[in-house]
Amino acid sequence: MDILYRAPTVGMMAELRKKVMSCVSAGAEATGCTMEVTRSFSFKPVATNSVLARLYKKHAESLGVKFDDGNREANLFVASSDMGDVCHTVPSIHPIYRIDSAGPNHTKEFTDAAGHPSAQPPTLVAAKAMALASLDILLNPDVLIPEAKAAFAADMKRSNRS
Repeated sequence: MDILYRAPTVGMMAELRKKVMSCVSAGAEATGCTMEVTRSFSFKPVATNSVLARLYKKHAESLGVKFDDGNREANLFVASSDMGDVCHTVPSIHPIYRIDSAGPNHTKEFTDAAGHPSAQPPTLVAAKAMALASLDILLNPDVLIPEAKAAFAADMKRSNRS
């Protein structure tokens, strides 16, 4: 059996893993079976740097992007990926933008849609916003780099808690 689980923080993932393993162990014991656990790979959850996100958002909005700034908990981005591992090493963001697709991300339908000419304008807007945010950092390193590093340190402290 393959089991995939995700949580918003590294600490919560560790707690969730304990619970999942307890459930699997209890199921094996209740049915008279044995279990063997083989861990394949694990990715950390994405930890968005608030300073970099603010810069990206400013430029994306200047390019016409509308953001839903409602309830932060409802909009919480919970994903575990190789980008999550990067986010736990250096200040990072993982912007998400919409393209018209008949299927969700990581499907053939999405791949086909991403190659369609209609996907190019939103992709270019996202790329421009990231480039402009990067330019802000290059032009204001004495202010923005320490801010991003301080936010990163606070994020990592939060992420390692349950």
